[in-house]
Amino acid sequence: MNREAEVTLGRFEKYIYIWIILCAIAGILLGRFLPQLTHDLNSLNVGGVSIPITFLMFFLVYPTMAKVKLEELSHAVKNIGPTLLTLIANWVIAPPLMVFLATLF
Repeated sequence: MNREAEVTLGRFEKYIYIWIILCAIAGILLGRFLPQLTHDLNSLNVGGVSIPITFLMFFLVYPTMAKVKLEELSHAVKNIGPTLLTLIANWVIAPPLMVFLATLF
């Protein structure tokens, strides 16, 4: 395999198995030492769907689907202006505009 075709793994991807094991251990310890947290999370259901699980699954799957490059997230945080502009345009301005256009036409 030539050098250009080689894919280099970042630190996060290289040690993903360690992150998975650490998160599993953290979950077990939280359930063991904070049983009230488990009860509180189980109470956050809407129509039999767990809101915390849904929220976390979204953030697990979305970066892969959107091909988010994790190493570029720090750049987005440092340049907050364009990121905020995009968020405001997509989540504040666009929904009312689409409702207006839908009722107009």
